[in-house]
Amino acid sequence: MGAVSGDSVAFPSAPDVAPMRRGCFDEPDSDCMPLWNETALRALDSAKLPAGDYLGLAAMPLRLGVMCTIGALRFTPFLAGFRREFPGLRLNVAEGTPERLLAQLDAGGLDLAVMAQPGAYAPRWRVTALYRERFVVALPFGHKLAKGRAVALADLAGASYVDRESCEYGNHIGALMDARGVAVEIVYASDREDWVQMMIVSGAGLACMPEFSGLLPGLVVRPMTDPEVVREISLVAPAGRRPTPAAETFARAIARYDWSL
Repeated sequence: MGAVSGDSVAFPSAPDVAPMRRGCFDEPDSDCMPLWNETALRALDSAKLPAGDYLGLAAMPLRLGVMCTIGALRFTPFLAGFRREFPGLRLNVAEGTPERLLAQLDAGGLDLAVMAQPGAYAPRWRVTALYRERFVVALPFGHKLAKGRAVALADLAGASYVDRESCEYGNHIGALMDARGVAVEIVYASDREDWVQMMIVSGAGLACMPEFSGLLPGLVVRPMTDPEVVREISLVAPAGRRPTPAAETFARAIARYDWSL
């Protein structure tokens, strides 16, 4: 945070994204992103699994890693729909930081991971973009910064700050603060998202967090601007490893999902 006082089977590549213009803050300038166009979906339809491979769906569970800062309310509807579509496939979900998920993928402990990171991925990873989300400033009800439609990074100077220690963009946002001479006072720090939000609701301070985080009642959010920070959630797999039938089925299903809902 800022200053303190074998053969490989290719997954489909994601197309360029365009704004969907609705949803996140009930404002017309929302930057929520739908990702898969008709061309990409036709490519997915042509990538059918051999009939025999479907027999392997029930035989081997899919080991999926999900980054701990991805909001469950955003992701679990997809998982529920996937379960309905493929009832014979067993899904084992592990939560972790990007570093831990990549290490588990490398060691063969996971088949796939859904995650984000500020920088580019190394060439050994096959990365498929899913959706993008802005960072927002989360505030307690009645906070003076909640009166505007957005909060500039410079507006955080001198604020009481609740540090989300598990945030993969924490160092990135901290560097942006440092570059602009913005100093905050860290009054509380936790790797638990629910505790962080409870501290904000109680009036302890504010925090920067992804817009699709599950938000507690009483928490007010405003888009963060000047600069805007956006993260891209992606499906990540080892580039040189042939995916299991379950992993390939999951990759096709998550590419079809309409994240704008």
